[in-house]
Amino acid sequence: MSNTTEIQIPQGFRMNGKGDLVHESNIKPVQLLEDELVLKMALQAEELNGKLAQFKCTGLSEIEALIENVGLNYNVKIGGKKGNVQLLTFDGKYKLSRTVSDRITFSTEILVAKELIDRCLKKWAQGANKHLIAIAEKAFKTNSKNELKVSAVMDLFSYDIDDPEWLLALDAVRDAIKVVGSTTYMLVHKRDDDTGEYHALSLNLASV
Repeated sequence: MSNTTEIQIPQGFRMNGKGDLVHESNIKPVQLLEDELVLKMALQAEELNGKLAQFKCTGLSEIEALIENVGLNYNVKIGGKKGNVQLLTFDGKYKLSRTVSDRITFSTEILVAKELIDRCLKKWAQGANKHLIAIAEKAFKTNSKNELKVSAVMDLFSYDIDDPEWLLALDAVRDAIKVVGSTTYMLVHKRDDDTGEYHALSLNLASV
């Protein structure tokens, strides 16, 4: 049973951000107009947010059901919520995509990788590729939450370097990679008949 009691606001009063009751006669007209506008748009936004969440949920469920149905045609049981897939209308005008993206973090081995790469950078100080040094330094730069940027770390694998310490550092990076979850995106694209390119219909489904 909830202990929350709904506060009854007397007619002609408004509650401010501190929880105090203020008579409308003591509130500037422009503040009342602002309150009315923000409340109206916020309520509409909440309604749209709920509809988008339901749209995404329904869409992902129906994609999963279609995949299972296709498998039945070949006596193969497939399904599950993982795996990227693209579906097209018969005329190719619309495309529906499901994309599953893993959320990655790094364990303590990443500290070993940083130390090994720092050694490489010191060793290569004379005549080293400045671009490579910048990439390596960027890989271990943390954000305001003290987190590494995954794509920056993964960029280290794009270089063909045969230095034993560098290769050992990359092994440490591989061992440090930990998948801590996944995020599923659903996108709807429409084809431009003139260019043949597909453009996403912006619904911002990723955040609902």
